[in-house]
Parts: sequence; structure tokens; C-alpha cells
Amino acid sequence: SRISSDGLFQYSVAMMSGELFEIDAISLEVSRVLNLEQKMEHKHDHSMHHSMKSGSMTHSKVKPTWVIPHPSNKFLYIAGNGSDEIIEVNLEEWVVSDRFKTGKGPYNVEISPNGKYLAIMRAPREDVCDIEQDKIKGVEDMMTYQSLTFIDLETMQSRVFSDGVGEKSIYGFQWVSDDRFIYRPGLTNAKGRNMNSLVTFAVNVDGSKRKIIGKQEMKGGQGSWTGISVVDRLDADEDHVIVSSNERRAFR
Repeated sequence: SRISSDGLFQYSVAMMSGELFEIDAISLEVSRVLNLEQKMEHKHDHSMHHSMKSGSMTHSKVKPTWVIPHPSNKFLYIAGNGSDEIIEVNLEEWVVSDRFKTGKGPYNVEISPNGKYLAIMRAPREDVCDIEQDKIKGVEDMMTYQSLTFIDLETMQSRVFSDGVGEKSIYGFQWVSDDRFIYRPGLTNAKGRNMNSLVTFAVNVDGSKRKIIGKQEMKGGQGSWTGISVVDRLDADEDHVIVSSNERRAFR
């Protein structure tokens, strides 16, 4: 869930029921609820939907996983993980105002600080059960791979930064300015889990000026690497951001 830029409302989605909740940040009460199944442009089999009157939970086809309010207008964007789309909601009219397809399984969405770009992360692999033949490779490895696509919300033109396959997969993403971001490659790659180093890159939306800003080497043992996380973008300073990193883990 995320809080609006004015700090007055918090927005959250329920994956199972397919609903968007608006919560008053002062009273902490739910002020509005929106069914994200409304005005669907593609048909659904409603046989999986159960009436709340019978006390059963509604099973959503949309399966929303992430919501992000626009920083400067009255819209927000939701990742429809089950319906393979991004859902735009008009906050003034409290209706689904647009939908656009993304490919299989969008999960995370983030908007650039100026509201121009929408970043979409999704898993390129089908969510199915299979048996991995490679004994070294974990069955779940491919499920952690993420692709990264940018949509210009002014022109609706899209640009694929990563298709999420193998070593090109994205594990972590954060905006650091209006057109620049940092990311971490997937923690696993085509060679399995034996990685000697993990890096954090900074790069522009158009793919230019890519630079390594952090490199973490494994110092033996098993541990959890948390990487670099942006704490403050320092909007008044175009050249710097404040980041945090846990140096006490096995990876450092």
C-alpha cells in the first residue's frame, strides 16, 4: 500500500477479492472501496466468483498486487497480476478509467518523481508447476526473475529495459531522479547460485550512463545480501542521494 503525495489517504489492494481500498490517514477508517473487476474490456468466466451474501470470499480474476498514486494528479495505477494489465483509477470519479496490457504477470509498479514514467516489473515465466532437471539449479530460481519495462504516461510509448531472462533479470529497482534509477541484477543467474559478486547499477531510463555504484563481495559462509536502498532522493541536489546498506551480513 502507498500514501498519497498530500499525505491524506493511504491506498491498498486486496489480491483475493480484487478490491482497491482508500483509507483516511487521519481517522484510519476506510473511506471508499472499488471493485477492480468493473468495466473489464475482456470477458471473464464468473463461475469462480462467490457471493459475499453466502459468506464466501470473492476470488478475483484481476489479482491486484501493487498500487501507486500519481505524485501530481488524481490518478493511481495498479498491477493486475492475474489479468496481465495495468489498471488506471480516476480518484475524483472513483472509477477504473483505463487498462492496458503488459504481458504475463505484472507485480510491481513505481512512478518517477515527476510522474512521467511508470516502471513495471513482472515475471516472464508462466506460474506453473514443473520439475527442474538441473540438480544444482533451484526450481524456484526462474520464478524470481523479473523484467523491467517503462511506459511514458504522456505518450504511452513503452521501452523494455530487461526481458527478465537469465542474467538479464532484475531483482531490485528504485527511482533516484525523474529519469534515472538504480537496480540490482537477479540474485541467481544462468550459472546457478555461485556468484562471487553482486553489484548495484545506476542508469538513465533511455539506457545511457550506466554506472556501478555499489559492489558487494561474499566473504564466506551463508548470509542474506540486502544491497543498497535509497533513503532520500535529495530533490534539491541533482548529484547525490542518501542510501543505506546492511554491512553486517555475510555479504559485504
